[in-house]
Amino acid sequence: MGATRFFLMTFGCKVNQYETQAIREAWCGRGWIEADKASCADIIVINSCAITYTGERDARWALTRLYREAPHARFIVTGCAADLVYQSIADQTLRAQTQCVLQKDKAMLLHDPAMVSKDIYPPFAITAFQRARPIVKIQDGCSHRCTYCIVPTVRSKPLSRPPADIVREARTLLAKGYGELILSGINMKQYGVDHPEYGDMWDIVMLLERELAEEYADRARIRLSSVEPSQLDSRGLAVLEASTLLCPHLHLSLQHTAPQILRLMGRGHYTIEQVANAVSSLSSIWPRFGLGCDVIMGFPGETEEDVAHLLDAIRAMPFTYAHIFPYSPRPNTAAASFPNQVPDKLARERARRVRTLFAEKNRAFRMTLVDKRVPLRVIPEHRSHQGQCKGVCEYYISCFWEGSGEHVGFERVSPCGLHEQGLLVEREKARE
Repeated sequence: MGATRFFLMTFGCKVNQYETQAIREAWCGRGWIEADKASCADIIVINSCAITYTGERDARWALTRLYREAPHARFIVTGCAADLVYQSIADQTLRAQTQCVLQKDKAMLLHDPAMVSKDIYPPFAITAFQRARPIVKIQDGCSHRCTYCIVPTVRSKPLSRPPADIVREARTLLAKGYGELILSGINMKQYGVDHPEYGDMWDIVMLLERELAEEYADRARIRLSSVEPSQLDSRGLAVLEASTLLCPHLHLSLQHTAPQILRLMGRGHYTIEQVANAVSSLSSIWPRFGLGCDVIMGFPGETEEDVAHLLDAIRAMPFTYAHIFPYSPRPNTAAASFPNQVPDKLARERARRVRTLFAEKNRAFRMTLVDKRVPLRVIPEHRSHQGQCKGVCEYYISCFWEGSGEHVGFERVSPCGLHEQGLLVEREKARE
């Protein structure tokens, strides 16, 4: 009998992408072979996401489609929506061929279940990545319980990765030539709450600075995947100013700006005024920076006045993009039973208005880069079907240019025009 062949499909956040890579490496270490397509696989894993109904639905559809392609295979559904996807299976044959591995048990796919403890950081680790910008996971779990979020019920309590393991993984990836690492977790603000001796997320950033900057500051960088607005206090700003490795880019877990909506969301620990002051301070640290955020539209109780408050706040701040989601009720969350649920059509219409404003701000930011011919450092990602290369610059803008984009590390480029998805750029050097 030949080696076991497996096929992996991932939905959702960067943490899911990281955990899929860890499973890939563990299974290849067993001598198993990753199949190029599902129809050739003996085992098919769907790593699901439960943040929105759409993510859950897409995983259900994928399971049905992959079953048609590989009716002989054994299926494993895991991730945050594992139980929701499994319970939706109507075909009894497919159900019999499918194993549900809950998110809290996902690490069992790496090792013998007896080796997995619920009270320590799960043993996920990687040495490579299938994309150009690897993720380094520093933390798992969340105890905050925002009223719209299903994650605390399906993932663990906050679990922090030992600092030495984070540095070791980062060094391994950089030594292979990757030019950017993305620090990620479920809630990086809660890094260290279970191990105060580890410090907090900012301590990890400075640890990486001490350990790696001398060797890599001119040829690699670190990007923070998401930051809680309340982390932009004086200490956080001081770390941003001191770091030579961090990209001049932040993504804020903002969600909304209207005070009553933030309270209803369980996110009354910051105000838009505090965020605006912190962002203003960033201008003295970074003369130019990318600034993104997450926004949920149509949350229960949201009024047109709340939408106007949000739009005014967006106009007043130097945002360059956003991830915008119409509110999606999730099982076992407080907000699912809140009164004054906003009709889906209205939530989507409000989301459209907010997207339009962010699109205008994004275009204005890109135009500034073009007009000033701002030098950029781009991580090549892949070659497009139109013969253009694509990459991401330090400000988290997609860049497109002619030529080879197959190497790792930086490309030095200069913006020369707008692309419908980002910037057109010209190469200044083939490589740093």
